[in-house]
Amino acid sequence: MHPVHLIHWQAEEAEERADRLRAAGYEATFEPLSPSLLKTFKDHPPAALVIDLSRLPSQGRDVGLHLRKRKATRHIPLVFVEGKANKVARVRKLIPDAQYTTWSKIGGALRRAISNPPDNPTVPDSVFDAYAETPLPKKASAVSSDLSQSVVRRAGLDAGLMDFKICRVDDTWSALRFTIPRDSAH
Repeated sequence: MHPVHLIHWQAEEAEERADRLRAAGYEATFEPLSPSLLKTFKDHPPAALVIDLSRLPSQGRDVGLHLRKRKATRHIPLVFVEGKANKVARVRKLIPDAQYTTWSKIGGALRRAISNPPDNPTVPDSVFDAYAETPLPKKASAVSSDLSQSVVRRAGLDAGLMDFKICRVDDTWSALRFTIPRDSAH
């Protein structure tokens, strides 16, 4: 039996989904996502990771990007399951070499993913690639949001990035551009 790990955001649903994976012949595990769990994938990678996009699809997408960005985990096959079509399409654009399926077809998708892991997996330039086209409302605009330039800037700086450009989209929206500082680029 191949070990697979399920990433899901609701424990009750996760147990039912893990049971489906076990019924399909896989040694399925589930535990809430944490930094320590992500570190275990580096030393003890599962045969595949199953990421459910039916709940909190942006977090599932971000987990996939994080795993592909890290050299030690980028070769773990990713299988994204369910989700709204427009959300899945965005994830597919960022991680085109993953498997995308439904719960009714999970067995076949896992077999394909495990037997054909990506030889040259897609590696994002940044774990923030999903946000590259996300403009931020300007303070002076009438758009209310809890997402601001300072929040995004702090997240980028905390991730070791440096913001170097503010782009005016229009009178309401702006965007930040980040880069990896030269002294930490290698």
